[in-house]
Amino acid sequence: MSLIRIDTFTLPPAAFDKLHRMICVTLECLAGIDGNEGAEIFFASTSRDRIATIVRWRDASVAGAARDAVMATHREHGFDATAFYDEHSIQLQRSDYDTSEPFTEQKHA
Repeated sequence: MSLIRIDTFTLPPAAFDKLHRMICVTLECLAGIDGNEGAEIFFASTSRDRIATIVRWRDASVAGAARDAVMATHREHGFDATAFYDEHSIQLQRSDYDTSEPFTEQKHA
């Protein structure tokens, strides 16, 4: 069983560079977590207004460690994700998929 998390960001092009940098730093920090099975980042093909990330964890128990690592990384870099998203009207959609039960989706705000 694996847990796959897909985050999609819709953002103004002016916010792309900073968000892209923070996502790269965030995915790098996730690489060191026991149970992390990989991460990828994708961009809209011709514009700078959409980013998607996909991470795979061994199971749901890894998600808590990942959240803690992400929060610590954001603090270390002085990045307040909520404030940044609000300031730039960034929309985040997050979905988790449990691979032991195909087509099961858990949405997060």
